[in-house]
Amino acid sequence: MIQEGVPEELCEFVKILETIYSNQPLPERIFTPKDVSFALLKASDRSKLHVARRQDYPVGTGFSPRLREFIARNLKLRSFDSRLHALTGLRFLDLGGNLIKHVPEEIQSLGLVKLVLDNNKIDSWPSVQLDSPLARALESIDLSFNTIEWLPDDFWNMENIVSANLSHLGLRGLPVSRLHLIKRLTELQINSNRLTSLPFALVVHRNCRLSVMDNVFTEVKVELPAISSVPTLQGCASLTCARKFSVSFLMDRLPWHLYIRFAVLRTCICCRSQCGLEPTRLLLQFPQTCHLCADRDNYPCIIAYLCGPLCYYKFKSKPWRYELG
Repeated sequence: MIQEGVPEELCEFVKILETIYSNQPLPERIFTPKDVSFALLKASDRSKLHVARRQDYPVGTGFSPRLREFIARNLKLRSFDSRLHALTGLRFLDLGGNLIKHVPEEIQSLGLVKLVLDNNKIDSWPSVQLDSPLARALESIDLSFNTIEWLPDDFWNMENIVSANLSHLGLRGLPVSRLHLIKRLTELQINSNRLTSLPFALVVHRNCRLSVMDNVFTEVKVELPAISSVPTLQGCASLTCARKFSVSFLMDRLPWHLYIRFAVLRTCICCRSQCGLEPTRLLLQFPQTCHLCADRDNYPCIIAYLCGPLCYYKFKSKPWRYELG
């Protein structure tokens, strides 16, 4: 009995016959095992691949080198597919809703623009080199609903970030190094973590939509911490260095672990100059903006800095003058 054929399959069959008739070599996908679905075969020639079922996930075959968008959500994948590292043209990767625990360092070799890894079991994020393809290209990242207590100090090496969702991670602190250098940041979600304060660098991002609900912010107190009467040699030297040289200048001349410390924005709230590595720290109420979404009964506080004894006593005498507006 002759059955009605699927138009797409018939068109594909005609193309194969035309290729044979013209004595041209057959494409490799023709020799793919029969147990691979036709939809997956057809997707191998495209720049987009959306795997909706676990049985359709490409196991015996490789990915098309022209792949630019790959979505594989809710498939119970337990590891990051190493074959993805070779897809240098990949721009959008969504592996959310799986069981992935480890993100390999090789991910920085991908020039991704958008990365979605929400609702996995990830417990750490790798260091990303400043000159890596990922650091240069990534604009949107979603790591929400994982178990990452601490992100690496160099997290903001991804300097073209526009949107970052770091909610529901259990974060104890937010990376601060180079945060003020992220010029395009317009949305930062850090809800449902264990943050007790926010970094001073967020003051720079006035137009960033900041969401900080359901954290454990410390109550702001008027008392200032005690100040040392004799500054250390490191404190004096780092103060001079921070005020004389730019962050970009120091990047090429200091060891990375030391540069990361200098790349933290520490502006004295009294004299508005840069502080060294040993300033006086105090907590102030985060400035109220229309872009802030916070709990009314647990308003966020921010870490502020005083560069030395002179500014310390100026602030102590008239603290109302130096409130962050």
